[in-house]
Amino acid sequence: MTKSTAYEIHTLKDGKWQLNSVHQGKDEAMHEARKMYASSRHVSGVKGLHEEFDSLKNHASSRVLYNKVHGTEKTKAKIKKIEEKKEFIQPKAPAIPEKKSGGTIKLVPAVLIVSAVLFAILGVAYYYLQAVK
Repeated sequence: MTKSTAYEIHTLKDGKWQLNSVHQGKDEAMHEARKMYASSRHVSGVKGLHEEFDSLKNHASSRVLYNKVHGTEKTKAKIKKIEEKKEFIQPKAPAIPEKKSGGTIKLVPAVLIVSAVLFAILGVAYYYLQAVK
């Protein structure tokens, strides 16, 4: 036998998917998955998978047939409200970032002013020293 097919039912408990049961028939597995989703309060979700394994090629494939998680279904009223809100939302213009002035840009004029003042003081002092002699 080269290909084997199985239908798995996984349940979501505490945020982790766990294998619950394996069935040979698709109808039986999907019926069990729907029944488990509707009646069980201990699971957060149910997933039905179609698993196929080819032993000659050593290849497995998986396909999701049923996937329901409690709390993710949206009613028509909720969908309508979401669509109405989408129409009125205006995109915001991107904020213009403020230009940051570096410290060196402010430091250079300060150094030049202080140097000019010191140079003027030295010039005046030299003039008076020459005049006193």
